Amino acid sequence: MGRTTTGTPSEAGARAEETLAHCRDLLRRNGGRCTQSRLQVVRALVEAGGHLPARVIHERILADGGSLEMSTVYRALERLTSIGIVHSLTTAAGENSYGLVAEPHHHLVCRDCGAVAELPAARVDAMLPEAVDLTGFEVDTVLLTGRCPRCRA
Repeated sequence: MGRTTTGTPSEAGARAEETLAHCRDLLRRNGGRCTQSRLQVVRALVEAGGHLPARVIHERILADGGSLEMSTVYRALERLTSIGIVHSLTTAAGENSYGLVAEPHHHLVCRDCGAVAELPAARVDAMLPEAVDLTGFEVDTVLLTGRCPRCRA
């Protein structure tokens, strides 16, 4: 599960190309090479519109005609994460799930299947000052867990 995208297929394709161009630029500015493997990983995440485990990224690349080894996917994810293009979170099932760093957002993670959905930060952040006042915490990440609609059904 991930963000829901709206618009026509051509608008979605334009957004995907814009995101890929932005990632190419970030890679170059941060001393990274724009390898085909890194771009294939980014494309899989762009097309997913949300978070995916590495094994699913690998499956999608293979389904699209790519031939990357799983170890190459992990290396690409490691480099993309170190540059700040991708971030990861550990689901309740203990699996890492990867997503593109886009607009600020928080995560909802299904404790049963590990599905991840994004929630715009502005909505959650509006509640944080009271939580900080009550607890004294300095908040840098919000992770909500529960059960997704599919697991509740």
